[in-house]
Amino acid sequence: MLSPANFLDAILVRGEDRLAFLQGQLSCDLINAEGSIQLAAMCNPKGRIIALFHVICAHETVYLIGRRAIIES
Repeated sequence: MLSPANFLDAILVRGEDRLAFLQGQLSCDLINAEGSIQLAAMCNPKGRIIALFHVICAHETVYLIGRRAIIES
């Protein structure tokens, strides 16, 4: 049976500058994003999508939820 636990993983980003850092790395607007859930893309310099993430901003942590194969690489 296919379940999210088999193919999803998370990256946790913490620290005072977490939103400002990720603002330059992802396609969504993270400034004042505390308490939100958004879809974001990480793109190469040509604008091609490298990875897609669900971004959850909660409890002074940003959770990047995505495919395990992408996160591991």
